[in-house]
Amino acid sequence: MNAYFIYGTLTFSDVLEVLLNKKFEMKKAKVAGYAAFLLNGKNYPGLIPDPSSEIEG
Repeated sequence: MNAYFIYGTLTFSDVLEVLLNKKFEMKKAKVAGYAAFLLNGKNYPGLIPDPSSEIEG
């Protein structure tokens, strides 16, 4: 079994299921050393390195 870290709107199981046409078992997780910022001209966040931050997904 592969594990993937997802964040933002992909953490909504209904959204992920529609996009990938598959159900997933989801568990909360955190990744240290990154921060989420809105991407220029986009309606979703991207991650950038930031040693003082952590992302929940």
